[in-house]
Order: sequence, then structure tokens, then C-alpha cells
Amino acid sequence: MSNFYQNAPVVDHMPGFTKHNDKVVASAGRMTDANGDINAYDKKDLLNKISALAEMGQNGQLQASSEEDRAERHNLVKAAFHSKGDQMAIAAEVFADDVWETLNRQGFTETLLARKDIADGTDNRVKKRRKDVTAFQAINDGEGIAQIIEQAYVYPQDYYLQCQVLIEEKELAQAGPELMDEKFQDAMEAILVRQDRILRKLMLATAGSFNAPISFANFTPQVMSSLRTQVSSNGLRAANMVVAFDIWDDMLTDPSFTSFWEPVHKYQLIMEGQLGSVLGMNIITDGFRYETLKVLEPGEVFVTGSPVTLGSRGVRRKVEGTEINQYNLGAPRRGFYLRGIESCHVEDRAVSYGVRA
Repeated sequence: MSNFYQNAPVVDHMPGFTKHNDKVVASAGRMTDANGDINAYDKKDLLNKISALAEMGQNGQLQASSEEDRAERHNLVKAAFHSKGDQMAIAAEVFADDVWETLNRQGFTETLLARKDIADGTDNRVKKRRKDVTAFQAINDGEGIAQIIEQAYVYPQDYYLQCQVLIEEKELAQAGPELMDEKFQDAMEAILVRQDRILRKLMLATAGSFNAPISFANFTPQVMSSLRTQVSSNGLRAANMVVAFDIWDDMLTDPSFTSFWEPVHKYQLIMEGQLGSVLGMNIITDGFRYETLKVLEPGEVFVTGSPVTLGSRGVRRKVEGTEINQYNLGAPRRGFYLRGIESCHVEDRAVSYGVRA
């Protein structure tokens, strides 16, 4: 047993959690220790508490931002809203930076694909590792998919990540810090969800192109091994396993998973969708996101190669913010216009797909 568990007191429940009808649920107090680790006394306890955290998030018991961050964002916008200088433009830049930072921490695209920064005035040209690999890229501003077969290079097309965040004067006067938290989530819904939906659509397009989809009733170690083998048999390292959260429930109820699961203890990492590793694969989920920020369908599993073998994420312009002022249009609203320019492609040998039948 690891030192982490040996140093934790063995009790039926820890501060922040309790048991009710044999189920771990939230309670008053601390759910983490001074190091930010979730209080748990063994792997099974940690598994249960990770599930409890997901349920707490769905019930609105967990804030997306800290109280300090929410208050700071609210005070910044409130002070800038009635300014006649450049404070609103500065607020737009700060807001966009927050969205960009969160996008790169929580988004599947940043984790799964190899990032390539693209300079203006240059083409995004990506060399394929093998000519017999079929690549899939987003086209038509991210709305379509094109197949690239038996070519040495892929030229992924640019698409926009963009949204408007509008704040009405009356709304700002009446609401507290939760208003800007809601606006922040609206921005993440428009930008992070679009980015990850494009990636999911590309990975789905690979199903059957090289690796045949695998259907299952319950997600078992045998199913996981089959998905992993589809990628590794192509000479690639199976690096990541992206799962809908109901798959985690299957893992929770199968004791054999616990023996080879390497957990993550840090609360912040778990809330960003990192669930540890198994057989050398990082387990990633969108189960801790707000419902509107989820992109995976129930029962879905993707196993992917390392970022350099899976595909590319081209960043021509990171998400930036510009102020919006609609007073001259007769509307008492100000806000931000956020936009970035990206592209991406995925190669079929580095993806396997499973789905609950």
C-alpha cells in the first residue's frame, strides 16, 4: 500500500464526504488536505469519492471558479462597465485570457493533439507519419470533414472559435459575482465545446477506417484491452483513454480495475477531468464539466496514441477579446467579442472507438 494511503486515517468517512445508504455523498467540512489531495484511505474509497465529486458537480454543489476568482472577475467588469477610458477593453483581454487558460487546461484538443503555432502569412502544412494512413481534417469552418489518403502532407483548414458575451446594465446592477461566472460558462460553452466537438467528430470519422469499432454491454478489462491493442498493434503507444463518465461507473463496480488503476489524488486535476492511469494510458473525462460543456455521448470510449501520432492542433491566433458597446445602438449592453483561429487533423491508425450497445 502506498505511503499516501498509509498516512491517511482509516475511518468510515472523511471531512467533506460522508456515507448515506452505503453511498459516498457530500458533507460539511474539508474534502482535501493541506496539499490539495482528496481525503481517502484506499483506492476503493478514492474511486467512490471521485464519483461523489461528479455527482456534486451535476447538483450545483461545486463552483466552477473559486470565490476569489468570481469576485475579482465581477469587480473588474463592474468597474469597467461605466468607464469612459480603456478599462472595458482591458477587461475583455483579461476575460479572454481566462477563457484561453481554461480551454488549454480542460479541453480534450490540447491534451490529445500535438500543438503547432502557425504564423500569419504561412500555410499550415503537417507531414504525415505514413502515406498509407488516412487523415481526417475539419473543413468549411469546422462544419465538415475531409479525408486525406496516400498523401505525404496534410493542410488543415482554419476555423474560428468565437462568441459574444453581452452584459445588460440592469443585470449587472442586480446580480452578484455569480453573474460573471455564468457569462464565463457561456463563453466556455461556445468555445471549448465547439473545439472539442470538432475533435470528437474527427475521431468518430476514423471508426471503421482502419480500426473497427467495438461495441459492449459493460466496459470490462477485456474491452479496454481490445481497444488498447487496436492502437498498439500499429506500432503506436496507447497514451490516452477518453471516457464518458458512465464508463467510470463500470470501472467502479469491477474490482479487477482497481488492481491496475494508478490514481490521481489532486482535487484540481480531477476537476479538470484527469482520473489517473491504467496500463500506461491516461484516463480523461468530461464528467466534471457543467452539463452544457460535455461533448461525449454516454457509453463512449476513445483510446488514442500519443499527441504526435494522433494528429495536430494548429493555433494561428489564440483566443483574444475585444470590447462591445451597444449603447450607440439604443441597447444598454456592453460586453466582449472573443475569437481565435485554429485547425486540426486526426490520423486513423492512432484511434480506436468503443461504444455501449
